[in-house]
Amino acid sequence: MPQYEISTVANVFLILQHLGAHFGIEQPRVSVILEKVSTLLDIHFVPQYYGIGHFDRSEILENHLPTFIPKLLGTDIAKPVFIMDGVNFYISRPSDHKTQKLTYSGQKKMNLYKAMACTLPTGRCVMLESVFWASNNDARMTSYLLEEGQPLDELMRPGDVVLDRGFNDVLPQLEARGLQVFMPSFLAPNQGQFTQQQADENRKVITFIMMEIISY
Repeated sequence: MPQYEISTVANVFLILQHLGAHFGIEQPRVSVILEKVSTLLDIHFVPQYYGIGHFDRSEILENHLPTFIPKLLGTDIAKPVFIMDGVNFYISRPSDHKTQKLTYSGQKKMNLYKAMACTLPTGRCVMLESVFWASNNDARMTSYLLEEGQPLDELMRPGDVVLDRGFNDVLPQLEARGLQVFMPSFLAPNQGQFTQQQADENRKVITFIMMEIISY
């Protein structure tokens, strides 16, 4: 068993053991209780306090758009700023061969699921949407979530600002919706390094995105 799997199993076991000892109940009973709590949160808490459904655009502009952000980006203060990036959820190697193949990431050399995170400049999470197989890249996930009836289609309006880490393949789709897109520059053919201006812009976008996504 890989080291990260051993560590994950050990941590889960210790947590269950600690909770059981603290409340004076057996470990199997702790697992059942946690599963029931998770189900109740999905039913009663998540729809009310998490996700796109509980956000109002006026609230985003009033409470989640620090004044320095539009100044930094040179954008309209009346347009929300959304920060997007793909995130990985690492899992133990599945016993089913088909699921093993679908969840294996050649880049990370591990089994994982992917999701798309969207946060606001204050760090407030707007969504952590859908679960994708490991073969999907960020651009493909974004493209799917922009389709009619999907979360990003409902959330974003022309003129809104989107920061991402380089969804270059989906850039035409984002711009066709009238979105203002900020992403790191790419080196041109035969370009050995970025210009000073490109490097400064890259630092601004990447640092800001990574700060929010990682902190979330």
